[in-house]
Amino acid sequence: AAAAASHTGSLAGSDDVLDAAFKRCGVLRVNKIREVFEIVELLGKQPLPRGNSLAVVTNAGGPGVISTDALIGSGGQLACLGDDTMAKLNDLLPSHWSHSNPIDILGDATPDTYARSVELAAMDPACHGVLVILTPQSMTDPSKTARGIAEVAKKVGGAKPILASWMGGQGVTEGREILDEAGVVTYDYPDSAAEMFTYMWKYSLNISHLYETPRWCAEMRPD
Repeated sequence: AAAAASHTGSLAGSDDVLDAAFKRCGVLRVNKIREVFEIVELLGKQPLPRGNSLAVVTNAGGPGVISTDALIGSGGQLACLGDDTMAKLNDLLPSHWSHSNPIDILGDATPDTYARSVELAAMDPACHGVLVILTPQSMTDPSKTARGIAEVAKKVGGAKPILASWMGGQGVTEGREILDEAGVVTYDYPDSAAEMFTYMWKYSLNISHLYETPRWCAEMRPD
């Protein structure tokens, strides 16, 4: 037991050093093998965020809460939407929408409502990315909604990443394919999507470190 504890302790120290070295070299470290493939796809299709503030647009409260927990737990945060954005959402959505981020546009949201809500969130200066969550409900049209989101992604023009979680298995396959063709990466579960956004931000941060002068070098003076 003592040997095992000693071995584990030495690994912990080495791991801290390795983690610091990765960050300084611009390397993104992930925790699962599947995340390697997921982040490679995401980085290949979406721009890097300029911060860690995410807007979540959903037609169900539960997945919005789950994605928020995953976002904050992985180092991200919810975007604090501006007054102008909130006013426009109030004009667009029913009076009993969430009035906060996550933006719960309710279960009877139309494809047009989805698209406009995502566009408003993406245009907010405090937002660095948008996660769109769709759950299958009686009035939900996954394919038409996906087409609307694809158009919004074109309007955003690569300025901010847009991720999606199209929940519903085989019933939303066509919608997922539409989003994929538009370069919007989709996930089965919203918590995975939120974590991938945070990974993108961490990678962006690591890349920025490559252009920084280490403090000890900056403080050196020639003799």
